Amino acid sequence: MRAEIARLKLELEKAEEERKAQTAEEERKAEEARKAEEERKAEENRKAEEARKAQLSPLDTFKEMLKTTGAGAFVRQVGQSGPTLIIVVSEDWRYAAYQARLEAAYQLWKCWATIRSPDDMNAAFLMILDEYGNNVGGSGWSRGSQISVKKD
Repeated sequence: MRAEIARLKLELEKAEEERKAQTAEEERKAEEARKAEEERKAEENRKAEEARKAQLSPLDTFKEMLKTTGAGAFVRQVGQSGPTLIIVVSEDWRYAAYQARLEAAYQLWKCWATIRSPDDMNAAFLMILDEYGNNVGGSGWSRGSQISVKKD
């Protein structure tokens, strides 16, 4: 009888180990499936975001990028005329230091140039106007990268 009990205990232990192994395997497979699903969803979201960005015009793309740049704090309104980005700046522009305005203008031009003509960045131009329509900075007439701002 003791031998029979010992044999049954062994069978139970073996069955328990097999059950644990099977459960662990099922959990591993479920985790792999969950990760694969997460990766699939992330890939779908990435593709959807790329498709959305591809549908944006250069001006809309610039407006999206503007949210991530510090120079965006000066921008009140944005428009486009061919390769030229026209920016109307806020009143804060005139109170900012010359160097800060120059750096902001360059940063705005660089964002625009990478969107509008990344292969020939000098083909993208910038015009900066104050709220009264006065030209307060922008690109030179021959090269987009010749950025200047008024000193006063």
